[in-house]
Amino acid sequence: MSHAARQPRSWLIFDVGQRKMKHRSANLICLLGIATLLGACSTPDIGSAIATGVCCVHHVPMKRESAPIAFGFILEPEGFAFSQRARRNLFPFARRHADGQCDLPVEGGPRTAEIFVCSQCEETKQGWIRLHPRDLWAKIQLATQEPNKAPEPTPMAVTPRAIE
Repeated sequence: MSHAARQPRSWLIFDVGQRKMKHRSANLICLLGIATLLGACSTPDIGSAIATGVCCVHHVPMKRESAPIAFGFILEPEGFAFSQRARRNLFPFARRHADGQCDLPVEGGPRTAEIFVCSQCEETKQGWIRLHPRDLWAKIQLATQEPNKAPEPTPMAVTPRAIE
């Protein structure tokens, strides 16, 4: 009695191959999703934006302005990390000062520098501040935007004098 090799059923072979194909396509979809997310979360190319004069986030022409130079190393508290990412990725050209890095001001040296300002970055910054009113950086921005006015004197506001 000879034993002939039995052929496996065709649906079994197809099913094994189909499972492998499903895993491959799922892996491919995951890799594409991760690549898309990494591309969307990448830091804007500030250098090319300065070279071309076109905002790297909003793709609109920017205007040049003269701004005061902020000298020294600006060390931000840990609570600024969230807003720092937003400033770098969403509105990088909304600053109204030039970064002096760690340099100290030189007597008789420049106090202003040319910077690029994007109007769309300004609008995005204001919108971000409105959406995040509890953020520490947003609170500081709101406080500096509001004028600090003393109340107007009224005719009834009289300073009392000491009676002798």
